[in-house]
Amino acid sequence: SSSGGTAEAPTISVVISNYNYGHFLGEAIESVLAQTYENLDIVVSDDGSTDDTQDVVRSFGNRVRYNYQENGGIAASRNTGIKLTSTEYLSFLDADDIWEADKLALQFHKMCEDPGLDIVYGHARQFISSEVSAELRSRKGFIQEIIPAPLSCSMLIKRSSFEKVGLFRTLPVGVDQEWYMRSVDLGLNSLMLPDVVFNRRIHENNNGIRASEADKRMRLHIIKEALNRRRSK
Repeated sequence: SSSGGTAEAPTISVVISNYNYGHFLGEAIESVLAQTYENLDIVVSDDGSTDDTQDVVRSFGNRVRYNYQENGGIAASRNTGIKLTSTEYLSFLDADDIWEADKLALQFHKMCEDPGLDIVYGHARQFISSEVSAELRSRKGFIQEIIPAPLSCSMLIKRSSFEKVGLFRTLPVGVDQEWYMRSVDLGLNSLMLPDVVFNRRIHENNNGIRASEADKRMRLHIIKEALNRRRSK
């Protein structure tokens, strides 16, 4: 009831996507288990890893579910995770990133305050992974900045709202951007928290470092597609 006592906290599904990030995955899982919001269903959706991912997940016992599929990309990995869960609320984490401990509690509180919200996002703090060479750090000129992050790793979303937008699309890059554009086109009601909710790891293999000209063109194409959809309405 609203008079002081809280109703049973609903279960939030957490889909952790992983492809050969066994060396980062433990930290990602720890950051979910450390959530101050405790009622969670955690699934690691393994996208065909050939490293020690399975051993890492096993070390957490029955607190984390594990699913293996043939490699199909981040969208396929997340989509499988969604299908393996059934709760009213969905959240996502990539195996190389780390949540802040109060992420889900802050977001769920906002959802309770405003039942009309479909999605709550938050800010990301970018950090450079400890193994990145000094040479690469200086070459790329990274700043460990805090940015608003309308990204899957920062969201808490109602499953019914997610289903309106639909599954992630398999693209070489820009999977989050393309999904976000669709959610905006549909008029989903979202809120951006001022708080940092996750830490985005910059490392030798992630998109931030590898972004090529082709990637940038693809991202522009996604934005152009979205603008065309709006014009044709």
